[in-house]
Amino acid sequence: MSSPIVEDSSGNRSFKRATINALTQWKYNPAIENGQAIQQCNQSVRLDDSLDWTSKAGATKKFVRYYKAITALIGAGELVEAKASMARLKATPRWNLYQDAWLSYLQATYYIATADEHQQLISLNRVISGRQYIPNGIRQSALVNAFILNLKFFNYAHALAAFEKLEKPTMPKH
Repeated sequence: MSSPIVEDSSGNRSFKRATINALTQWKYNPAIENGQAIQQCNQSVRLDDSLDWTSKAGATKKFVRYYKAITALIGAGELVEAKASMARLKATPRWNLYQDAWLSYLQATYYIATADEHQQLISLNRVISGRQYIPNGIRQSALVNAFILNLKFFNYAHALAAFEKLEKPTMPKH
């Protein structure tokens, strides 16, 4: 592993340092092509640092207020205001993984409205990784959108991974 970076975090420097230290201690096997090791670039992994695994998932009243206001701004096409409000919300300390997953969904919604497909894909990947906090229908939709965007960006391995996570529809029994 060379040059690990933290792409997104709660802002806590201790967690960032611990994440970098953990990544540099991991053992990696190189990708193999025609029997030879090859260099791989742009690999990512999500690490969730948590101090209290027993805490109940949920959103604070402040988060819910922001979320609803930003959703309304996006719906009204007031994207500059939505972006500013989202920046203020994101600047507050990260509360828990539940709110982190919903913030990612809010960001994906914003990036759909602004047609920023690269940022949309980043947000969708965070929504997908927060699977235990997001309703299954929203997660399935995020997987479909991530699949499509990964194909568009020629990220075939990521597209296949998203496809494999999609639940197969079941036919009702008669």
